[in-house]
Formats: sequence, C-alpha cells, structure tokens
Amino acid sequence: MIHFNKLTKLKIEQKILARSTNPQHQIENVDETVSEIKMQLLFDKVKLTDIAEALNMKTLRTVKRWCQRKGLVIIKFGKEQYVNLIDFQLQLDKPILDDLRVKHPNDWAEMYHSYKTFDWSKIVGKILNPSLKIKFTVEGQAANDFMNKMKRHG
Repeated sequence: MIHFNKLTKLKIEQKILARSTNPQHQIENVDETVSEIKMQLLFDKVKLTDIAEALNMKTLRTVKRWCQRKGLVIIKFGKEQYVNLIDFQLQLDKPILDDLRVKHPNDWAEMYHSYKTFDWSKIVGKILNPSLKIKFTVEGQAANDFMNKMKRHG
C-alpha cells in the first residue's frame, strides 16, 4: 500500500512538472523527485556492502553468514541486497542490551535509551546509584547466626 501511494505521488508530481514551460527544468525536477522517492522507499534498509564495510568484513558471503547467524532477513531489490536497519542496529547492540538487563533489570530500557541519546548524566547517575540489590540466603543455624551478626555490625 505504501509503495502504491508513493508511485501515485510520483505520477502526480510528474503531471504537475509536465505543465512547466521549461523542458530542462522539467527533467531536473522529475529526476530529483524520482531520486527522493527511491530514498524514502529504502530509508530503513542498509546494503550488505555497507554492513561489510562497517563490520570490516571482506566478502559478501561472510556478511550473509553473519546475518543468517544473527537471524536477519536479507531482502533483495534488483542487484542489491538489504537488511532492515533497525534489526541490524539491535544485533550490534545486543551485547550491550544483555549487559544492561543483568546490571539494571528494572530500568534497562531507560538506560539503553540514555545510551542511544548520549544522555551521560542519567547513565552516570544509575551507575553510581545502582538499583541492583543482592540478597544472600544461607542454610544452617551457624551460617544464619553469622549473617545476623554481619547485619547488626554493617
């Protein structure tokens, strides 16, 4: 449906530009419009060649295997192959997300948002005042007596 609407928009803009008196101006505007619509169609996709460059991989075959291991769907448009940009970014950030879930189980999403928006003050505040509480449980009377003494003195 979105693809149809964008093609319809292109046809309308071409008709408007066709009424223009200057043919050279008309061709330039149509080319710009077509280029803009192409960019809008693929704005949330990333080429496999760009992934290879970003991950410092030498071949597309290696990139394809990496994408398959990570569960990324490879989409082919013409000669180019693409991956959803958001899925790619999440796979890159997955180790960070896993670490945040362990260290900040109650507010990991807020921490991740702060990380992505470069809000260092919130990150530092959470690191200095961690919300993770560790509770030790022990078995046996001697161990319980020792833990009770530690609580009273600590």
